[in-house]
Amino acid sequence: MPRGWISGGLPAGWEDGLFPNQRAMDEQGTKGLEEERRLAYVGITRAERLATITFAGNRRLYGQWQSSLPSRFVDELPEEHVEVLTPPGSTAAAMVRPWHRSGSVQMHDR
Repeated sequence: MPRGWISGGLPAGWEDGLFPNQRAMDEQGTKGLEEERRLAYVGITRAERLATITFAGNRRLYGQWQSSLPSRFVDELPEEHVEVLTPPGSTAAAMVRPWHRSGSVQMHDR
Protein backbone atom coordinates (compact mmCIF):
# COMPACT_ATOMS: atom_id res chain seq x y z
CA MET A 1 0.00 0.00 0.00
CA PRO A 2 1.43 3.43 -0.93
CA ARG A 3 2.34 5.71 1.95
CA GLY A 4 1.22 8.91 0.25
CA TRP A 5 0.86 10.48 -3.16
CA ILE A 6 3.50 10.98 -5.86
CA SER A 7 2.88 14.71 -6.21
CA GLY A 8 0.16 17.16 -5.37
CA GLY A 9 -0.78 20.44 -3.84
CA LEU A 10 -1.23 21.14 -0.18
CA PRO A 11 -4.17 23.29 0.93
CA ALA A 12 -3.81 26.92 -0.13
CA GLY A 13 -3.19 29.67 2.38
CA TRP A 14 0.42 29.20 3.46
CA GLU A 15 0.58 32.76 4.80
CA ASP A 16 1.52 33.78 8.32
CA GLY A 17 -1.68 34.14 10.32
CA LEU A 18 -3.50 31.54 8.23
CA PHE A 19 -0.91 28.78 8.50
CA PRO A 20 0.24 28.68 11.17
CA ASN A 21 -3.17 29.75 12.38
CA GLN A 22 -3.05 32.92 14.46
CA ARG A 23 -5.87 31.77 16.74
CA ALA A 24 -4.05 28.51 17.54
CA MET A 25 -0.95 30.51 18.46
CA ASP A 26 -2.93 33.06 20.51
CA GLU A 27 -4.86 30.40 22.43
CA GLN A 28 -2.17 27.73 22.84
CA GLY A 29 1.10 29.61 22.44
CA THR A 30 4.13 27.49 21.61
CA LYS A 31 2.07 24.30 21.85
CA GLY A 32 -0.31 25.60 19.16
CA LEU A 33 2.59 26.61 16.91
CA GLU A 34 4.20 23.18 17.28
CA GLU A 35 0.92 21.46 16.37
CA GLU A 36 0.64 23.62 13.24
CA ARG A 37 4.27 22.76 12.39
CA ARG A 38 3.49 19.05 12.86
CA LEU A 39 0.53 19.35 10.46
CA ALA A 40 2.78 21.05 7.88
CA TYR A 41 5.38 18.30 8.21
CA VAL A 42 2.77 15.56 7.78
CA GLY A 43 1.35 17.24 4.68
CA ILE A 44 4.74 17.75 3.05
CA THR A 45 6.12 14.32 3.83
CA ARG A 46 3.06 12.52 2.45
CA ALA A 47 4.27 13.48 -1.02
CA GLU A 48 6.75 10.97 -2.37
CA ARG A 49 8.35 13.29 -4.93
CA LEU A 50 6.77 16.74 -5.12
CA ALA A 51 4.66 18.87 -2.78
CA THR A 52 3.32 22.18 -4.09
CA ILE A 53 2.84 24.94 -1.52
CA THR A 54 1.08 28.17 -2.48
CA PHE A 55 0.58 31.50 -0.77
CA ALA A 56 -1.04 34.78 -1.73
CA GLY A 57 0.84 38.06 -1.58
CA ASN A 58 -2.50 39.90 -1.28
CA ARG A 59 -5.85 38.67 -0.03
CA ARG A 60 -9.27 40.27 0.48
CA LEU A 61 -10.34 40.10 4.11
CA TYR A 62 -13.70 41.57 5.08
CA GLY A 63 -13.78 43.59 1.86
CA GLN A 64 -10.29 45.07 2.32
CA TRP A 65 -7.07 44.09 0.58
CA GLN A 66 -4.47 42.78 2.97
CA SER A 67 -0.81 42.13 2.15
CA SER A 68 0.68 39.00 3.61
CA LEU A 69 3.97 37.17 3.95
CA PRO A 70 4.56 33.50 3.27
CA SER A 71 4.18 31.17 6.24
CA ARG A 72 7.18 30.99 8.54
CA PHE A 73 7.15 27.26 7.75
CA VAL A 74 8.23 28.03 4.17
CA ASP A 75 11.46 29.52 5.55
CA GLU A 76 12.08 26.30 7.47
CA LEU A 77 12.21 24.19 4.30
CA PRO A 78 15.71 23.27 3.14
CA GLU A 79 16.59 25.81 0.45
CA GLU A 80 18.09 23.14 -1.80
CA HIS A 81 14.66 21.49 -2.02
CA VAL A 82 12.70 24.64 -2.90
CA GLU A 83 11.98 25.97 -6.37
CA VAL A 84 10.21 29.32 -6.51
CA LEU A 85 7.84 29.98 -9.40
CA THR A 86 6.21 33.33 -10.10
CA PRO A 87 3.05 33.56 -12.20
CA PRO A 88 3.21 36.07 -15.09
CA GLY A 89 2.31 39.57 -13.90
CA SER A 90 2.86 38.72 -10.24
CA THR A 91 4.13 41.40 -7.88
CA ALA A 92 4.82 38.93 -5.08
CA ALA A 93 8.59 39.42 -5.38
CA ALA A 94 8.52 42.52 -3.19
CA MET A 95 6.77 40.68 -0.37
CA VAL A 96 8.71 37.45 0.00
CA ARG A 97 11.46 36.73 2.47
CA PRO A 98 15.05 37.48 1.45
CA TRP A 99 16.20 34.03 0.32
CA HIS A 100 13.24 33.73 -2.01
CA ARG A 101 14.17 35.22 -5.35
CA SER A 102 10.52 35.97 -6.12
CA GLY A 103 7.35 34.01 -6.18
CA SER A 104 4.06 32.89 -4.91
CA VAL A 105 4.33 29.14 -5.42
CA GLN A 106 6.69 27.04 -3.35
CA MET A 107 7.69 23.54 -4.34
CA HIS A 108 9.36 21.06 -2.02
CA ASP A 109 10.92 18.14 -3.89
CA ARG A 110 11.75 15.24 -1.60
